[in-house]
Amino acid sequence: MRKTIFLLIFFFCIGSILYAEPKRENGLSVHFAPKSASEALGANKSGFMVSQSHDLKLPSERPVFDTPEKLIEYFLNQPQEIQENGIWVVTTNPKAYSADEMKSTEVLKDLCRQKKIPLFFCRGMDLPNGWLGADKFNLAESDNIIEAREIESKANTYADKGDFDKAIELYNEASKITPNPAYVIHDRGMAYLHKGEFDKAISDLSKAMEMSPNEKDFIAQCYNDRGNAYYDSEQYEKSWQDVQKAIELGYKVHPGFIAALKSKGYSK
Repeated sequence: MRKTIFLLIFFFCIGSILYAEPKRENGLSVHFAPKSASEALGANKSGFMVSQSHDLKLPSERPVFDTPEKLIEYFLNQPQEIQENGIWVVTTNPKAYSADEMKSTEVLKDLCRQKKIPLFFCRGMDLPNGWLGADKFNLAESDNIIEAREIESKANTYADKGDFDKAIELYNEASKITPNPAYVIHDRGMAYLHKGEFDKAISDLSKAMEMSPNEKDFIAQCYNDRGNAYYDSEQYEKSWQDVQKAIELGYKVHPGFIAALKSKGYSK
């Protein structure tokens, strides 16, 4: 019996290690510098420029690789901890890259897929929270992020004015083109909440959490907002449960909201 328990604990620990989420600070951070930008600045360096690695000492020592194959070769000579946490590539405006440079990101994705290397991309303007797994990122399509942000900004303006129908129409449009729709879906849910369409609000806020399960602060916000939707639809038990989850995640729930729930008979 003791041996069985030991084995279960052992395999649980090994499993936790194997399935740990990669972290950028422990991986290899890379800036993909387009040739057009380096020429405009009078610089002679372009390609995959390493910006963080445990063996770097000075900025002047940053390695730069003109092909994804050379970057992978360098990466595979890094310490095991770095290899376990993968490669994190920051890109700039896709219009700055040539067709060959565009293609090189797809080659990098294929190489990492073959060698089972975790790979993530993020537009520089979307740091620090815009990271996408390689399977969800396409450099040629990343201009959609800018367009979606502009549409969502217009939607927020309409929502602030109380025109929730127009806001929802624009949120729908933005959600179709952004690679990370969780925030758009959240904002659409809030528009439904203000319209009094509570079932749709609850559905959207639940979807937003499912789309971005690892963003603690965002999840806490969603729990709080869904708690409001449950309260307004007179589902007080579910509202109280969501409020408690929001508090557990560090969200500062409005005292008036807690007082309103307490008036319905809910308290710690």
